[in-house]
Amino acid sequence: GSMGVRRLERLSQIESVAVTAIATRNEHILAEVAEQWSVPTTSTRWLDLIEDGDLDAVCICTPNGSHAEIAIAAMQAGKDVFVEYPLAVTLEQLDALNAVAENTGRVLHLGATTRLEDQHMAVRERLSQWGEPIEARGVMALPYVWKWTTDQTTLGSYFSLANYHQADQFVDWIGKPSWVSGSLWQREQEGQVQAISGSMFFGYDNGCSCHVNYTMGVPCQETVLQFELICTEARVTWFDQVLRVQRLDGSSEIIDFPKTDCIMVDTEQFVQEILGQRPRPDLTEQALPTRLSLLAEQSASQGGVTLPV
Repeated sequence: GSMGVRRLERLSQIESVAVTAIATRNEHILAEVAEQWSVPTTSTRWLDLIEDGDLDAVCICTPNGSHAEIAIAAMQAGKDVFVEYPLAVTLEQLDALNAVAENTGRVLHLGATTRLEDQHMAVRERLSQWGEPIEARGVMALPYVWKWTTDQTTLGSYFSLANYHQADQFVDWIGKPSWVSGSLWQREQEGQVQAISGSMFFGYDNGCSCHVNYTMGVPCQETVLQFELICTEARVTWFDQVLRVQRLDGSSEIIDFPKTDCIMVDTEQFVQEILGQRPRPDLTEQALPTRLSLLAEQSASQGGVTLPV
């Protein structure tokens, strides 16, 4: 699918990497992609790649519900693992995944480009100039429903797919929150989700709070993706691809930043971790945004109760 091809394209550009096998259930796509990228070995069973002793690492770009199962099997087979977000769709899967990574000593790299996106990096680099964060809000609205979201079995977890990105941003800027709550509304027809909206609210002991909402299948004219960060000395907004800062003294500016291929950077970092050229991810820190999203979903299922993080 989409991210699988994107990762394959980037991996093929890295000199120290040889892509020698791919697997997907769709035979037509499998043949087409293998021919395009000159991949010699193909299979419709992911287990065939796990059992291939010639492979050093695997890149998992499958439906969300299968991420943890494949990643665990790969690490137990002695392979380093790149897995697209989310790491898991349940807290139990997440704990098992980290335990296997710890026990096997294999690289477990979460493929989430959030922290490498240009606007995110621009905020992170300047955050200390704007005082103490007080509040953060993030919103995404789509007039349609993402393909995986319509099928609950394939989706596994709405919050860890949708709300994850902006929750990850806020955690990277502000740190680990103390508590979280969530709410979920959806409309179904014949077992398929027609519209869905998930909100998560989390906060810190110092009073700072964050709110993330992702809504799909609503009658908005176009996709809306924005965030707002309020600090003691400035208000920062990201809207319509423009990053703007309004300061307490009345001045304002639009922040320009270079455009980078964050998917490529993310992929390169995984290879560097395998080769020992970059520290391996801290498993607890890497899992935090997924854990936070899953806790928010758990809160939503229990009527919006507040849960410790």
